[in-house]
Amino acid sequence: MKKKIFSIGMALAVIILFNMIACAEEIKVGEYLQMGSYYGEPILWRCIDINENGPLMLSDRILCLKTYDARGNNMTGSHKYGEQYFDIPNNRAFYGSNYWGDSTIRSWLNSEAPACEVEWLCGNPPTDVYFDFEGSRYDIKNPYDKEAGFLTNFSDAEKSVIKEVVQKSIVGREDYKNGVYDTGTEAYNFNYNEIGNSNYDTAYAKYFSDKMFLLDEPQFNALYKNSDILGEDYHIGVPTLSCSEKCDFGNTDFSYGQTWGYLLRIPSSLGIIYVEKDGSLLSRSGADNLGIRPGFYIDLSSSNLSGRGTAAEPYIIQEEKACFKIDGNTVTNLSDKTQKPVVIVANYMGRTLDSVKKYDESFAAGETKNYPYGDNTKIFVWDSLNGMCPLVQ
Repeated sequence: MKKKIFSIGMALAVIILFNMIACAEEIKVGEYLQMGSYYGEPILWRCIDINENGPLMLSDRILCLKTYDARGNNMTGSHKYGEQYFDIPNNRAFYGSNYWGDSTIRSWLNSEAPACEVEWLCGNPPTDVYFDFEGSRYDIKNPYDKEAGFLTNFSDAEKSVIKEVVQKSIVGREDYKNGVYDTGTEAYNFNYNEIGNSNYDTAYAKYFSDKMFLLDEPQFNALYKNSDILGEDYHIGVPTLSCSEKCDFGNTDFSYGQTWGYLLRIPSSLGIIYVEKDGSLLSRSGADNLGIRPGFYIDLSSSNLSGRGTAAEPYIIQEEKACFKIDGNTVTNLSDKTQKPVVIVANYMGRTLDSVKKYDESFAAGETKNYPYGDNTKIFVWDSLNGMCPLVQ
């Protein structure tokens, strides 16, 4: 009887281990990953779609308030295409640009530069003060010109799973009429009332290579397509606790847990589309402060994860160096010291276990041991003190 109970327990343990390893090459829509931090708070990400670029991850909460593009009178970037707007000689200098290519938010999201050294692609840093053409002063909330780049908040192992992808971004009127586009034949006609029902495929657009980005129309539409998994209101933004404590909302009625607006990567005629706190789609100027809910594509093919992929127990990328190598039916200790792990050998058909054997034995530095059990065998190495060892396979 004791032997039977032990076998069942071991089988359950191996099923758990198998599931933990199997997810290292795939992540499903609706599953969660904890990776990186901001304002000292770990960032929770969720897979919202899987497309030709792989799994699309979106921050579960609004991480901060920032401008899409800063006010600024430097005309070397997209600001040079600004137009006369009432008594303002250049509307982009005062209201910011809606051009993704050199926006300050793109500059920051994709930067690994230390504090005060981020390269602002349009030449206009998101400072706390703006002086207009007549010298009038405007105090700006939530400046981020002195922050380190967003990617500095991730470990090397975490950064290694962030894919750099080439994506299309719609361009506004000021850009395409000046020839700033790679594809498209007509002006973008965004449908505020029916997401996904626009001329996105034929609109003027330009291609950019990014690691981090804000969502465009097809990506945002994925939130609706997968609402049966993600939840009916998942497209509505809710700030993190640290965001509510550290950002200036300019609204004394704001409290933690309240929904809030966040920016998309979709230009409007004069500004940028954002998701209002009730889930509707509206437009504001690029220089307005709104929530930032970044996205990225992930590649987990060479990573080891722990966790279950739930909000309470999200996947976490293991940071340790590989300590064992599994090659077929052999296990090698990669470290320079003796280790005593538990080696579990499971014979299985698909995910159905036929038998489980456990070996609790010592490996000398560099030692290889053989476990010849046939074609349908999976070997796990378990360190009872530190959990599952990262493996090289």
